[in-house]
Amino acid sequence: MWGTRNVEQTNEVLKKVFAQHSFDAELRELNREDEQNPMGKIVYLVNLNTVISTSQLSEEILSGDRENIDSVEWDQKESSTYIYR
Repeated sequence: MWGTRNVEQTNEVLKKVFAQHSFDAELRELNREDEQNPMGKIVYLVNLNTVISTSQLSEEILSGDRENIDSVEWDQKESSTYIYR
């Protein structure tokens, strides 16, 4: 989940980063900012590979839109293909 002051711009950055890494990403929620709530929210379901960490990915996303992104939150979902280390 990404909290942002500019949903459109942040969403473009997200799509670019996901495409650069060839991640499968599905937009799940997009709440635009407005006068009553200046922070918008974007939620994607992203299938990450084990080559990149969420910390590294977060830094790439933040560096692409540092002036608008307020928060980044990752939730890990278990699946039958999840590898425990």
